[in-house]
Amino acid sequence: MKDTHDIIAFSSEGEKILGVVIEHYSNPLDDFYVVYADYALHKSHNLDEDADIILENVIIPACDEAIADYRLKRQHLRDMDTLHSEIRALIDALHSKMDMSGIFSNGNLG
Repeated sequence: MKDTHDIIAFSSEGEKILGVVIEHYSNPLDDFYVVYADYALHKSHNLDEDADIILENVIIPACDEAIADYRLKRQHLRDMDTLHSEIRALIDALHSKMDMSGIFSNGNLG
């Protein structure tokens, strides 16, 4: 179960969007989520199926900021992963070009 204020990806009108869980109602007969995304409130019984829009033209600045921060952090992590891979490739290329035995035999490092 998602807690309120979790940022989740869910389906609405056939596409996946990010939203913030505003409320999660749980009872034996009708368990559902209210999610804020794309300036609307969505109601979903199952986050894998399309959610219904229950209210349009809604603005919740704190939720908009949370979603924007999440996107920036996710992009930052992707960028760091890409840079790490590129640096690792450069180091591997340098190691393959260098004769490590020559460095240690002349007394510089060893």
